[in-house]
Order: sequence, then structure tokens, then C-alpha cells
Amino acid sequence: ILLTLHVVLKYVFDQPGLGAWVPSAHGWLYLLSVVITVDLWLRTRLDVGKTVLVVLAGTVPLCSFFAERWVTQQVAPLLPRAAPAPADGPPRGRA
Repeated sequence: ILLTLHVVLKYVFDQPGLGAWVPSAHGWLYLLSVVITVDLWLRTRLDVGKTVLVVLAGTVPLCSFFAERWVTQQVAPLLPRAAPAPADGPPRGRA
């Protein structure tokens, strides 16, 4: 979102933008996103084509939010259900 705002300010309104750090930070964060997506694919073996689409969704502003929701729906059934935590002791009643 910051990169989109930066580009709009710089090229549409001919303003200096948000600073030189925004495109650089965006690039590093996108690379981190790709690494995390590949790790997720290695763990779940989701369809390769859909995994590539998830990676490409990071190149379209706001599309990654929709991709994240889709991936959550795909991966949630693969995760084991957590057992409820046991109580610390016998129930305490009024004496």
C-alpha cells in the first residue's frame, strides 16, 4: 500500500513521494513473502499453479490480501485441531 501511494505521489502528482526507502523495503518484503510462500508450498504441497498465482498476487496492489484469505481456507483443513488445555487442578467450588 505504501509503494502504491509512493508511486501515485511521485508520478501522478509530481511530488517527491514518501522517500527512497519505500521501494527498497517493498522489494525486500516481497522477497520475504516469496520465501514464505515457497515454504508453505513445501509443507502443504498445494497445487504448483495456484502457488505461483499466490506469488504473483504480491505484484498487484491489494491482491495479496485476497490471496492470503484463499490460502487460509485451503490450508486450515490440513492443520491438526488443537486439544483443549487441561485445567490446572480440580474445580474450585464455594466452601
